[in-house]
Amino acid sequence: MSWLMVWYVLLAAVTVALLLRARTAIGGRAAAAASAFAVGGAVGSFLVIPTSGIADDTSWPIGAVTPLLTVLVIVRPPWEALLALVLEQAGVVLVLLAGPPFADSWGESVAKAVPALFAPALGVGMGLAIGQTVTRLGAAVMRANAERTASAAVESARQAREAMHRRRLADLDEEILSFLRRTASGDLSPQASQIRVRARMLDLAVRDELHLPGVLGRSTRELLGAARAEGCVVTIQSDADHPPRRICCVACSPARWARAPPRRT
Repeated sequence: MSWLMVWYVLLAAVTVALLLRARTAIGGRAAAAASAFAVGGAVGSFLVIPTSGIADDTSWPIGAVTPLLTVLVIVRPPWEALLALVLEQAGVVLVLLAGPPFADSWGESVAKAVPALFAPALGVGMGLAIGQTVTRLGAAVMRANAERTASAAVESARQAREAMHRRRLADLDEEILSFLRRTASGDLSPQASQIRVRARMLDLAVRDELHLPGVLGRSTRELLGAARAEGCVVTIQSDADHPPRRICCVACSPARWARAPPRRT
């Protein structure tokens, strides 16, 4: 029976290799080759084991394939391991039927053969139950992770909008407070036309911020201020209920107003 021991050592090595590969993936060809090696060795063991050995521990090769099939039924499509199990069971039964009688009656033969045949079937059944449980719990975990990720993304987007809003308000505060300080200190004359235009632009910028809070940055405010300084009328239309807010500016100069309708830009 030395060749059976060699087969068993190789079977154990293949099972360990499948366990190590279970974290990544086990290919179909590798699974089929491992199943064929296991089933062929289990059925072929009766070339040296007498058929009467089905009633005692001599038939250990039948159950030796259980760990390998259990791994495959968990990490591979279940039908592959179930097919290998059916082929093993059918092969053993055919060998027993073809060999000499090992019991006085048919019922006694079945009673002696069932425990040995039940051993791999029980292992595969347990592996199938484990695999189905893992799949079901894994799906629940994936859904929970997806919901948590979506919630974190929404919260992150909200925090980003609030941080941007605070930065833009700080920029606007800096512009206005700097203008007021220089005016109060006498550096800027309230009577100068340029200063009055600047004050009007800042006033309009504050109105824009009240109308569309946290959306207009410094560069955008400068562009709008430049357009208004040239005599353009700027109307901001926005959908403020669904961030990110959309802006539509309608601008025209007084000179063009008499010749053409407003141009959407």
